[in-house]
Amino acid sequence: MDNNEILHNENPDVLNEMAEENALPHKPKKKRWLIWTVIVVIVAILAGCAAFFVPKLLKKPSNHKTLATGMDHTVALLDDGTVVATGRNEYGQCNVSDWEDIISIDAAYSYTVGLKSDGTVVVAGFIDGDVSGWTDIVEVYAMPQRLIGLKSDGTVAITNDTYPVYVEPGKTEERKYGLDSWTNIVDIAFHDLGKVVIVGLKEDGTVVAAGENTSGQCDVSGWTDIVSVSTDGSHTLGLKKNGTVVATGNNEDGQCDVADWEDIVSITAGYGMTIGVKKDGTVLIAGDTSYGQYDVDDWENVVAVYGDFLKAYALQSDGTVLTPYPEMKDWTDIVSICVEADRIIGLKKNGTLVCNELIDDSNKYGECDIDEWNGIRIPETKTIR
Repeated sequence: MDNNEILHNENPDVLNEMAEENALPHKPKKKRWLIWTVIVVIVAILAGCAAFFVPKLLKKPSNHKTLATGMDHTVALLDDGTVVATGRNEYGQCNVSDWEDIISIDAAYSYTVGLKSDGTVVVAGFIDGDVSGWTDIVEVYAMPQRLIGLKSDGTVAITNDTYPVYVEPGKTEERKYGLDSWTNIVDIAFHDLGKVVIVGLKEDGTVVAAGENTSGQCDVSGWTDIVSVSTDGSHTLGLKKNGTVVATGNNEDGQCDVADWEDIVSITAGYGMTIGVKKDGTVLIAGDTSYGQYDVDDWENVVAVYGDFLKAYALQSDGTVLTPYPEMKDWTDIVSICVEADRIIGLKKNGTLVCNELIDDSNKYGECDIDEWNGIRIPETKTIR
């Protein structure tokens, strides 16, 4: 019997029979809805328990390095997760040809470090300490005398937790950083030449610091709403989320005179100076500029600033570089720069490198022999505009 026959049939017995037949399939549906409701409630309860008992994983830093330099060697991370290196290999710091699954690299004078995708760490060369037991690492920081690893839970691993302090002429004593007590860290800044300082940015926007505090460079306990930190070992900077900057430490050259800065999106602490990039792409400098070494008044469209002991360099949004060196003014399509004492290396958006040798023996060990490298991984871009 089709639907039209049912609708026009006035026999009550037939209609009742068909109604019962049509109603039967609906009974199991009520049971299915009840079952699904119970399942959803159970899942919600389990999720709540997991959130309560499982430690919260902090946000991974987005500053994975794909280009790094030690004093006399150069290292690059390729797209396939392998690594290439060239230059001085006295300690085996360039022996990276068998590395795989690397997501970040860094380098210091005597070693190269690679962070693997599984959170473990590999080292080539000499380092004071052992990283074979490190796990759950999300970023590595290569210091000349020690290696730091930031863990996914916000705690910190370090290969050598002590540093020397001059207590009187001709006498030093060893002190501890105490990084094993740090928690909820999301990024780290450091300086390990001369005065040794390590600064940790916490998830809640507060800051911790350890190391030499002869000028108050570690006095950061009252800072809040910080989104970025930088230090040169003598003074320490914090960028607040409202675009202002706080500073502490040595202010002999006015490098801490940043109280009136606004709309800042990036900061860099250099030798006796502070550099800030503004939201509009212009640059501010506080500190000693009497020699014109930081002449930035005409800089614009800047997305990143790099500094060494005497000069500043800026990467512009079009991939060109602002620099006192005429050889670098022809550089184009640059996405990242690595500054070493004797050379500057630029990573191009096509995955190749360019190198500017600053002194006659910049390539003494072949550290600038990078012309044939290609397929270098482009780092994640931090939008600062």
